[in-house]
Amino acid sequence: MGNRHRFIFWCAVACWVAAWLPPTAAADDATKELGRLIGDAACTRDAQCHTLAIGVSACGGPASYLAWSSLRSDAAALREAAARDAARQGRRLPYGRDPSTCRVLPDPGAVCARPGPAAGTTPSTGRCRLRQNRSTDVAPTQ
Repeated sequence: MGNRHRFIFWCAVACWVAAWLPPTAAADDATKELGRLIGDAACTRDAQCHTLAIGVSACGGPASYLAWSSLRSDAAALREAAARDAARQGRRLPYGRDPSTCRVLPDPGAVCARPGPAAGTTPSTGRCRLRQNRSTDVAPTQ
């Protein structure tokens, strides 16, 4: 095999290996950007808490969800950042090439988790969190 063929062969091998490598710094950057946009997810009531679908699973749909608050975060900027990250992951993860259970990941919803009041104080600002169990974690009716 000539030098030119060896070069082409090793370029092809490098491309194939790169397709199977774990996420790179781009994934870390996307995670940091989403974290920066979400901030502290501060809330004073459940209506301010929302979920954001992030990533791409091998069978389609989101890989996970993050809780965020409309009190301090820009919904449009969050959706754009999540869409960019999903598009990047979609290019890296051709459907059917990654082992997966192919289960549907339902949106868990989000609630405003406020710390319990200390003796003689009023409840403070809480933080949006994903619901742990939708069947038992239901917001009270008012």
